Amino acid sequence: MTFKLLTLPTLAPEGSTGGSLLADIANAPPSPAPPPPAPGSPQAALQDAMDGPPEWVPEKFWDKEKKAPRVEDLGRGYKNLEQLLGREKVPVPTSEDDHEGWERWFKAHGRPEKPDEYEFERPKELPTDLNYDEDLEKGFRDWAHQNGLNKRQAKNAHDWFVKNQVERNLQWHKMQKENRANAEVALRRELGSKYEGWVQGTGALFKKYADPEFANYLAETGLGNDPRFVKVFGRISQDMGGEQKLTGKPQQQAQPADVEKAIASYRKQHHEALWNKHHPENEIRNRELADLYAQRFPEQA
Repeated sequence: MTFKLLTLPTLAPEGSTGGSLLADIANAPPSPAPPPPAPGSPQAALQDAMDGPPEWVPEKFWDKEKKAPRVEDLGRGYKNLEQLLGREKVPVPTSEDDHEGWERWFKAHGRPEKPDEYEFERPKELPTDLNYDEDLEKGFRDWAHQNGLNKRQAKNAHDWFVKNQVERNLQWHKMQKENRANAEVALRRELGSKYEGWVQGTGALFKKYADPEFANYLAETGLGNDPRFVKVFGRISQDMGGEQKLTGKPQQQAQPADVEKAIASYRKQHHEALWNKHHPENEIRNRELADLYAQRFPEQA
């Protein structure tokens, strides 16, 4: 008896092309992209790490959009690094006690071999009472060398110091001049018509008892312009009998005609100050004029 083998058709899945599984996979539509991870989530941190540069690429050479290194920039950076590393390098001193390290560091940064190799330009003009200090310059040279200053640093420090001293000296003289003027005005206001005689007696006392060293001391300290100190000499002079006793010269007595002449001259000389109430010398000039009138007419004073 003969049997005939029957073949059954292969049942393909719905939507299949009727071919093999492999063909179906190849013709299948792409899977949808997964949603981006939520900001701040572990998945976001992992994604940032995956998208970021590897360890061997610096952040500034990484192209975030292409997720690849910028080769040209990376190459130029490497070339510059090679040039930098090719220069002579000086190790940083390990501590304050690393004497050899500091000596090596100072030398590399331009410190001269010896203190006298610093180049300083001395000022061409100085105030008459301000001298250039040779010993101070030598001490500064040694200090600058010990502390590793190069020539440029030492010169700048030297020039700054000299300029500062000159400016301080000029300012001091200006202040002394102002103090002297203020002291004279204060004494004139207080003494009035007695001022001139008081000045003569005080001056005679100073000339007789004060030596040049003391005079210099008063000028240097400014005491000579202090009204309180000047008044002490004035009181001593008055107690000793004024200028006549100190110098042996009789004091000249003013005659009424002399006083009248002085009044006319004074009024002419200080006309504006006498009549302008807003003038800074109005008060003192009128007081001094009144003293002259009192001297001319003592019976009405």
